[in-house]
Amino acid sequence: MDFNGVNLFARVVEAGSFTRAAAQLGITTSGASRAVMRLEAELGVRLLQRTTRKLSLTAAGRAYFDQVRGALAMLEEAGTAATEMGEEPRGSVRLTAPPALAGALIPFVAAFLLRYPQIVVQLSCSQGIVDLVEEGFDLALRLGRLRDSSLVARRVGHLVTGLFASRGYVARNGLPRTPADLAKHDCVLFRSQGGKATWRLTDGEHEQLVEVTGRIEVDEIPSLQQAVLNGIGIGSISFFSSARMRGLVRVLPRYVSGDLPVSLVSPSKRLEPARVVLLRDFLAEKLASLRWRG
Repeated sequence: MDFNGVNLFARVVEAGSFTRAAAQLGITTSGASRAVMRLEAELGVRLLQRTTRKLSLTAAGRAYFDQVRGALAMLEEAGTAATEMGEEPRGSVRLTAPPALAGALIPFVAAFLLRYPQIVVQLSCSQGIVDLVEEGFDLALRLGRLRDSSLVARRVGHLVTGLFASRGYVARNGLPRTPADLAKHDCVLFRSQGGKATWRLTDGEHEQLVEVTGRIEVDEIPSLQQAVLNGIGIGSISFFSSARMRGLVRVLPRYVSGDLPVSLVSPSKRLEPARVVLLRDFLAEKLASLRWRG
């Protein structure tokens, strides 16, 4: 089949006339008409009704156009993507990440920008779940189980958390020996209400639910970490973050308080710009190499 004829047919339909389509493609009107006639002959069906005043689709022509325009759009996108890969990648990539992980991205983004000087990365920190399509983001680093099945996700690690306190807090209050002892300690509460929370602790075999209380409640991870470092109480911090913080003491080392998957996600698209593919693959490789469990 002459795919040039298929493309020309679609252009004629979109333009509404042979003359306008021919002008867009830089060919003669008679040449455009003959190409569509050859396509009709090859298919064995009339696609267009031609009169001196009007051009309209037949029923077969409408069905054929609806089928081929999606395929033609994919071919055009593929050509654009291939062209981009042949040139030096350029343009902007919009990336969002939770504050707890945004800092870990910066060294990798810096290395990526050195490798691709024509690419600009726009990093946005957001504690909540961002609608990537509605807000125009190309990539996101996500914590926890993904609920949106329309996203394309790549697992890059697990954020395992344990309990920690500052050395000053331990010096003043001692260490709990069992999970039940946490009820006697001040705890740093994350997104709780009324100064109380339930912590779920596991030693790999058994799980315990512990009611804890505290005199400070925070709604973001960096604030929680600072509260623990300043001796306000015991808090749940990832091993990934605690390895980069000084002055912490592990509390109840047999137990972990959370295990959240870390994923690099993007909207479901047939084709993506080369710059987005390059950044996603670069970050996926670097993030997967991190010691997430401390």
